[in-house]
Amino acid sequence: MRRKIFERRMVEYLAGEMSPAAEADFKKRLAAAHIEPGLAAEYESLLKNVDGLACPEPGPQMRRKFEILLDQAKREAALAESPRAAVPRRPLALRPAAAVGLVLAGAAIGIFLGPLTTERRALTGLRAEVREMKTSVMLMMLDKPSASERLKAVAISREIQPPGDRIIEALFATLNGDPNVNVRLTAVEALARFADRPRVRAGLVEAMAVQDAAAVELALADLMLAWREKRAVPQIDKLLRKDDLDGGIKRRFEEIRARLL
Repeated sequence: MRRKIFERRMVEYLAGEMSPAAEADFKKRLAAAHIEPGLAAEYESLLKNVDGLACPEPGPQMRRKFEILLDQAKREAALAESPRAAVPRRPLALRPAAAVGLVLAGAAIGIFLGPLTTERRALTGLRAEVREMKTSVMLMMLDKPSASERLKAVAISREIQPPGDRIIEALFATLNGDPNVNVRLTAVEALARFADRPRVRAGLVEAMAVQDAAAVELALADLMLAWREKRAVPQIDKLLRKDDLDGGIKRRFEEIRARLL
């Protein structure tokens, strides 16, 4: 498949503009190129989130890049309008998701055009691109005023493999500072996946001291018991000294403490 045709079809596919027959054919070509079935779906899902994001103010560097791209587009347009250009062109205006898809398509071209080693490098690059974009989407959504959007952001974090330091830090910031109890509970569940990381374990022990909701405190205490984390005992002692502690929750804390000793 030629480069320009592939770019156009990738944009059409991500934008949902293909006929059923054309889409089926394109999916077969993706499979023939050894692209995992879920990879294009990840782009599609991610780009839907991108459509709803607010665009930041462009900085000087972005302005310079835009001017370079604009000059290049003008030269290409002038060349295309010459008498030799007999093939009609599609409109340049694309929806935001489709425009991002065109950029991502460029990274995938090696899969179709290059040898096996190029294919593997392209796949690695695509995975890194998806991981980075998901991270950016997650961090932006965590700042949304809607608790449901922040819950979605924590859910996105589960799909980012492997999670970088920014993901871990964002989840801890959510656990220790989000005003919604359900969002904090979801952050506990997301962080619990990293039980093998000493830094995460220590952070969850410390988080017990800053919680103000019994449900979150109990979820953290249950994790400490599952991990046999004895460092949590002093934190549980502090929770047991709270004047407004519910009787049933107090008994559960006492049970966890006794089993940790």
